[in-house]
Amino acid sequence: VGFPFITLQIVVLLVLLFITLRREHPAHYELHITNYLPLIFLLLSLIVTLASFINFSIRRDQGAFDAWMIYNRAARFIFRDPINWQATLSPELYWGFHADYPLLVSSNVAWAWAALGAENIRVPLAQSGLFLFACIGLLFTALAQVKGVRLASLAAIILMSVSGFVRSGSGQTADVPLMFYMLASISILYLWSVKANSHESDGKSSYTKELLFISGLMAGLAGWTKNEGLLFIAVCIVILFFVFAGTRSLRSFMYFGLGLALPVLVNLYFKSLAPSGDLLSGSFAD
Repeated sequence: VGFPFITLQIVVLLVLLFITLRREHPAHYELHITNYLPLIFLLLSLIVTLASFINFSIRRDQGAFDAWMIYNRAARFIFRDPINWQATLSPELYWGFHADYPLLVSSNVAWAWAALGAENIRVPLAQSGLFLFACIGLLFTALAQVKGVRLASLAAIILMSVSGFVRSGSGQTADVPLMFYMLASISILYLWSVKANSHESDGKSSYTKELLFISGLMAGLAGWTKNEGLLFIAVCIVILFFVFAGTRSLRSFMYFGLGLALPVLVNLYFKSLAPSGDLLSGSFAD
């Protein structure tokens, strides 16, 4: 039996994360029993989640149905013939292959295969695991910044307990990556609002502008992950427009738009090449 490097890395990550947060906000991280217990339960939940992820990955190493039909299929088209990668967008493909789906997940896998020089089944597995635990870590750290470790730990435990979360995150599909980018965009927007409304900032500092830029970038990557992310982008734009217009700081909206720009432009170019989706083409009726 090999040494459990993944478990060791997770433990080290949690320890370093705790040390960092305690240095940033020492008042929230005093070492007493009320902070110990939530972290202990969080660590136990992470171990169970890791075990569930490994168990699912061993039993279904090709991923869920959508993984091998949509995302890993597209990755194989790109890796095996990068010059003619647009073959994966052929309208002659069965509609169930969803050739119009954005390529963030597929291109990540294809690029990793290109770096390795071979199709390695562990690549999509690793990507699924990274996004799964990144969602948990993002939720914990975002809430810990504003609500403290206890509530952040409780929220992370609840997330891991949600039916289907670990299963979906282990299936090599785009749902949990989409969740990560949406959660990142919303969390950063919230941190921006806290910073902009605090007495330490007038809302015009470079720090708040950077937050808006990163939030826009995360929203754009959500759109490049799955079509549902495009709806998320539209909702963000509408809400932020009225928020900025109401505070007479509409110019600040530009920074969110700058972060959004590149992923959206890439997605628009991709959509100009891709066939119509099943909802628009009426393929379900065929």
